[in-house]
Amino acid sequence: NYYEGISGDFQEKDRHLSSRWSSDLTFRHDHGTHRSLAGFAFNYDHIDSTAVGNRQRQAFGLYLQDLWDLNDTLLFHSGLRWDRVGQYQALSPRLGLTWFLGDHFNLGLNYGTAFRVPTMNDLYSRWVEENPELKPEKGDKWELTGHWKDAQRSFTVNLFRTQLREGIVWLDPEGDWIYKPENIEQIKTAGFNLIATYDWGPVETSLGYTFVDQRGWDSLRNSYTRDLNFFGQHRLHLKGQADLGKFNINAGCQVVGARRDERFRYGKVPGRMPDYLLLSAGIRYQLSTNYVLSLDVENLTDTKYQIQEGYPMPGRNFKLTLNGRF
Repeated sequence: NYYEGISGDFQEKDRHLSSRWSSDLTFRHDHGTHRSLAGFAFNYDHIDSTAVGNRQRQAFGLYLQDLWDLNDTLLFHSGLRWDRVGQYQALSPRLGLTWFLGDHFNLGLNYGTAFRVPTMNDLYSRWVEENPELKPEKGDKWELTGHWKDAQRSFTVNLFRTQLREGIVWLDPEGDWIYKPENIEQIKTAGFNLIATYDWGPVETSLGYTFVDQRGWDSLRNSYTRDLNFFGQHRLHLKGQADLGKFNINAGCQVVGARRDERFRYGKVPGRMPDYLLLSAGIRYQLSTNYVLSLDVENLTDTKYQIQEGYPMPGRNFKLTLNGRF
């Protein structure tokens, strides 16, 4: 790969080859009121780089999950996963209960724990300040979900709260445009999702809104005062699609707002990134039972935006895809 600085001040040539081999074996068994699933997952990651050398890592995972119909109105779901990645390992349980209140409405409560090791890019990146001393993330999450649906409409409300320990965040602590992944002692996230869909007949539409507030622990102030909302506290999306014979036409609109990045100094309020709006469209044609040809256009208006300061995203782009099933 050939890299050139955005400002053109430096150039460097390096070769970075990364690969991943993975496999996933699952087994499902239904017995009485139980629907069970067991599985084994394996990943092998390898980096061959003239800059950071040869790095490799193996990951193993075993998981079990079960859906248990307690009666006609209650569904109990449970799961357990064991992971071993390099020198780290963890056991992550999950529990949930869904209550079916009539033919159209259900209410669910879920609790689960999570474990994530630093990625190979976190540990051995070339164009940021790598951090081989990173610790794995561990955390838990609560969710409360209500869902209502009839023949034409559906509404979903989802409330969530997560607590991460040793959360991994990419930061620019010195303000010199050199990122470094760091562990933050505690990160708490709270928010909600709202989704509404309507089937008009030939046209289906969906409208969704997400609010997220993510805060990091500041040991100096002894409180959650670090604003980590890099990717927007507010997200609104509108989607629509129509089936016309063998053709499917779709369009979408996304608005993202209230983003924070301390390095952004060009707006009226330093540190506040500008909001952005993106439009997309696509068309699909069913060539046969097993083949679909698709053309998608992202960022129709060629909007110039960044997901983080210094990381501009592509302008208008086209993607032609042929999907086959055997």
